[in-house]
Amino acid sequence: MRIVRGSLYLALALLMVALLVWPGEAQQQPAPAQNVFYTVQQGAFSATLTPVSSSGSVVDFYNYSNFSAHSGLEVEQQSILFIYRDPTSGQASLVIIHSKEDGNSPAGSVTFDFSGLPPGVQWQVQDDADDSYTLNPPTGQAIWNWQAGFTDGAVLGPLPDSFKITITPTFTAGINDWALVSGDPTNPQKTSIPSLTKAITITATKGQPPTADFTFSPAQPSAGLPLTFDASASRAPAGNQIVNYEWDFNNDGIFEVSTTSPTVQHTFDQTGDHTVALRVTDNRGVTATVSKKVTVVEVSSEAVQQISTPAAAPGMTFRVTTNIKVRTPVNGLGLQENVPAGWKITPVDNGGATFKPSLNQWVFPQTIRSGETRRIVLDVTVPNSNELASGPLPATFDLSCFIESASPAFEINCSGEQQVELVSCLPIKVAVAHLTPEDVIDLRLDEQITADQLQRAVGFWLEDAGVPGTCAAAISLETMKDITAREISGTPVDQPLPVDQQVGATVTRTILTPLPFHQVIPSRDNGNIFRVRLQIKATRELDGLGLNEVLPSNWKVQPIDNDGASFKASTREWLFTGKIRTGQQRTVVYQVTVPRDEPTGCINFQGRVDCALPQFESDIQGDGSMPGMLANQVCVVQCLSVPVAIAHLDTSINDINVTLSNVISFDQIQAAIAFWLEDATVPGTCGKQIDFEMMKMLIAYWLTGVPVDQPVPAGVQLPPTN
Repeated sequence: MRIVRGSLYLALALLMVALLVWPGEAQQQPAPAQNVFYTVQQGAFSATLTPVSSSGSVVDFYNYSNFSAHSGLEVEQQSILFIYRDPTSGQASLVIIHSKEDGNSPAGSVTFDFSGLPPGVQWQVQDDADDSYTLNPPTGQAIWNWQAGFTDGAVLGPLPDSFKITITPTFTAGINDWALVSGDPTNPQKTSIPSLTKAITITATKGQPPTADFTFSPAQPSAGLPLTFDASASRAPAGNQIVNYEWDFNNDGIFEVSTTSPTVQHTFDQTGDHTVALRVTDNRGVTATVSKKVTVVEVSSEAVQQISTPAAAPGMTFRVTTNIKVRTPVNGLGLQENVPAGWKITPVDNGGATFKPSLNQWVFPQTIRSGETRRIVLDVTVPNSNELASGPLPATFDLSCFIESASPAFEINCSGEQQVELVSCLPIKVAVAHLTPEDVIDLRLDEQITADQLQRAVGFWLEDAGVPGTCAAAISLETMKDITAREISGTPVDQPLPVDQQVGATVTRTILTPLPFHQVIPSRDNGNIFRVRLQIKATRELDGLGLNEVLPSNWKVQPIDNDGASFKASTREWLFTGKIRTGQQRTVVYQVTVPRDEPTGCINFQGRVDCALPQFESDIQGDGSMPGMLANQVCVVQCLSVPVAIAHLDTSINDINVTLSNVISFDQIQAAIAFWLEDATVPGTCGKQIDFEMMKMLIAYWLTGVPVDQPVPAGVQLPPTN
């Protein structure tokens, strides 16, 4: 009995020691989580990968048998990719699984080309061994071919804490979706990769990633009304900062809105549940993503505020109009208007409401039926400069409002225009839109530029006169084109012109000098005067088309035919204030007078055509009558070439007449023969004589009747300096 009791005590002691030292299943603890995060990018798409982890190694989790994976994450005809972290060693591995073991899954074929593989990485699982696997870090390749009802895949590892691996896929058959898997394997998060043909990049980074978070207001958004999204709650790790916010409002995986500001506005046109995703990027280039559901309901009422000007100056008065529409019967509807302190509100039209001046509130004492609208109009007067409580100008001020109802109970912020910029001098286009026939600024007028205001602006532009209300600012051609385009297109001055940068016209320049080869000779009567023709052809509808010719400032430009354009002599600019329709042509002709004392040499004409709508700018081109750069040159000469001098020789006075044609006449050829026989100098050539070769050339011109600026048949055209 003693022996039995002693043996029992010994057994109990050994069991206690074993429990203390044996690392049984109940006491096994996973390795500490590594301070590493993973992101996947494909073009504009980006996602964060949270490693998958379970109780065993990655080989155990893959659970390869019967030529297939059995991790529990497989999906028929889907290729999945995830990071697996071993709970004991903490090592990470890249897992790839194609399709699912299923009697209905089709056969497949996939090739992955790897680059950026870190040293030491190995194939930890090959599914199947008879597929093709190549590994030579930093590159590698896997070619999988599987039969119907089976899977293929592989595991690469162990992976270091930092890497950047690129996978270029070729999905040939058997796969119609490519997805990322993150988090708990019993409830995994799956994210589809947008493209089956484009490469992805998997990046591992040590440290902490940023966190993405956002709120939206109002909390109960309505269809058709703007919703404000605020990502200010997003955070970057200590010592870093968020530098970019991207938003996906239609749940297509593409972040179509990108901004450096944490707040944006978006309007959902349809009711129902909408998934909104935010992606933030910190200064290291590391991203984080969060998605939230936004439930949009049918709007019960709306209030849209319109402000008659985007800018005002101290002491000026502008107009605010609020249009209210209800879609359900409303009892006890009120409007609250909020303006900066000291700004005075004067009601113009209360729309049947009662106005309380001390609080800037309106209340409708009657039931407003579903579908009815109400309009409240008020004038706002800005204090004078010495009464303003704000700092230096310019400064932006908010003019917000909201409507609320007692039955049914709701409160809705006004949409529409909510800000006014207070300035010392109004922007030119704002001043023009609010110009009265007496040239007085009235900001209560709307923001549309009228035909009368456009013509008054043209007058200011032509006269270089200061525009009222702008601190005497003058109108440039660029601003004049913008004003013209707004009047023609009906675009208010607080809205941008439609974005359209396709070239909509061609302009060809033809230079008509009295002498050939674009030559002028100021020393001769009428030899210093020539004309230029600009041929405009519209290939699209044009609003606000302008032309600008640049030539020496001492050359006088006189318009001959503006074809409906306004001409500003001081800057050599033309502006068409009417619409030019597709296919229409306009022709501008002007005359140039070169000073008599102009030195010899060639001057390049530099001209530009540009338009406000569509917005484009291009060079004015030569008409091709002269080769290369000569097409846009005018050359000042004192000595003519012999053929040009003979063609312009007035034989009655034996001197040059620039008004004659370029064709050599009988009298002129007779004079040329006399010059040749007598070795005499030709007038206008600065002492040139006619030799035997030149004489033959002159006779050829005379006999064929070809102008001297053209080549004779089967001959060579003489350069203009001969």
